[in-house]
Amino acid sequence: MKSSKPADTKRHQPHLEREKVLDAALDLLNEVGFNNLTVRKLASRLEVKAAALYWHFQNKQDLVNEMAARMFTREFDVDARGMQEATWRQILEGMSKGMCDALMRYKDGALVIASADLSKTNSFKGRHMVVEALTQKGFPPELVFTALFIIVRYTMGYVFEEQTDPRAKQKGDAYNRVINELYEKHPIVIDELSRLREQINKNPRYQFEQGLELILDGIEKKITA
Repeated sequence: MKSSKPADTKRHQPHLEREKVLDAALDLLNEVGFNNLTVRKLASRLEVKAAALYWHFQNKQDLVNEMAARMFTREFDVDARGMQEATWRQILEGMSKGMCDALMRYKDGALVIASADLSKTNSFKGRHMVVEALTQKGFPPELVFTALFIIVRYTMGYVFEEQTDPRAKQKGDAYNRVINELYEKHPIVIDELSRLREQINKNPRYQFEQGLELILDGIEKKITA
């Protein structure tokens, strides 16, 4: 006897929320790193078949694009009211430090951003607000995108170096082993390096912040000229 129940002609969509997939992808990123992140591993984490993820993302590149956008929207939320009260210098400084914090929270965060195509995401809202706030404060329009380019590239370079250079600790250990010998040959250099290391021990991002100050000083000099 045939069942009288009508056939379900609707295509079934797995009960898998897009936001849940992105959260799981970022968690997996912190465990395995960018180069070992695959759609198959992500599907296994979510206990679904890989095909289920393609309801939300066309391919891995699409997933990476949205992961990069999520890093900014979750960790680097632009404060519209705060920008109204801040100076142009405070806006650029806050943007750089906020971006640094956001990327450093994730393993290979800078590599994810470098591999993403943010033009295909909704990540331009924050940049639009920054540009608008800067121009309203009298920041020269012809310098806006150059300044943003420099700030973003500087911040990305710093984070990328911090996250991908496996020699950082070894270089520090080697420095400690030969410091006495080096001091005899290069006393001025070693004195400055020792002073720098003291500052870095107090604040691991001392060099990053000092470099940012130099960039902002240069921008200010360009504006006042």
